[in-house]
Amino acid sequence: MRRRTFLNLIPASLLLPRHTLGWSILSKGKIPFECDELGLKLTGTTLTDSLGTITLEQLPDPSPKSKIRLKDVTPLTERLWRIALAAIENNIVQTTDGKYFGAGNNFGLLIFTRDISFAGLLGLTSLYPQEIFDSLKVSRAVRYRLGFKVSGEVYIVPEIKVPWESAGVEERTFSRTQNINSYTRATDDVVWLWCANELVTKHGTLEDWKWLHDNGTRCFEEFYIPFFDPSDGLYRGQSSFVDVHWADRKATGYPGEFTVQDCVLLKALSTNCLYVQGLETMANASARLGFKSESNRWKSTRQL
Repeated sequence: MRRRTFLNLIPASLLLPRHTLGWSILSKGKIPFECDELGLKLTGTTLTDSLGTITLEQLPDPSPKSKIRLKDVTPLTERLWRIALAAIENNIVQTTDGKYFGAGNNFGLLIFTRDISFAGLLGLTSLYPQEIFDSLKVSRAVRYRLGFKVSGEVYIVPEIKVPWESAGVEERTFSRTQNINSYTRATDDVVWLWCANELVTKHGTLEDWKWLHDNGTRCFEEFYIPFFDPSDGLYRGQSSFVDVHWADRKATGYPGEFTVQDCVLLKALSTNCLYVQGLETMANASARLGFKSESNRWKSTRQL
């Protein structure tokens, strides 16, 4: 399944609390998930549009491991919900690094921290809390192991003073062997803290808060502070979820004349918003652990 398809399965779960939700609460007397307008007819057992009709009997009937179910909905909606859960579970992969959510069959074992984090925020922290936690732990372990080792010279950004190291291979070879992209292609990495904060707030223990605090501190010290510009209080880094240019072709999210370095030296609003979330997460984690003065320092830093 494609990365975007994987994410598109999630929004309905935003409406789910930790336990099963009755959709009748939201429908206010209307029949949920039935309509007949704008070329779309949705009944309890069929969906009809300009391409034809799909019936309940034509759909797969999976039994996902998650036992969260919708109540008071049509048979078609209930079936589609289980199909969505099964599709999500199909993206769980297991490697020697651990278990995590992959980005779909087309991407193999690649770890995309931003995909995991945004999917978590869009509902997976409620649906699959342990799997999201496992995914975040794997992403941290692999990132620490590689540090600022990148595939080739083109992904070294001299303006960022860190111990860059070139592996001297193509990026595809690098990602296939390391199961993660060069850090230059993931400079919105801080997004994991936002996801972790929601996850641990909902489901975590004091030990989990300590894990979040310790790993967040390490990530800021090793990976994030080097991208900080004290002259304006902003962090450099690509726009979140927008791929930087490749060594041999241009991405579509930046001017064609940009180099890889130009894409990374931006002070993108989206990524700086993620840093605000990350700093607030660190303040929250410190407070939970009783580190009052440290929490205040994180709070004072968050005004970028």
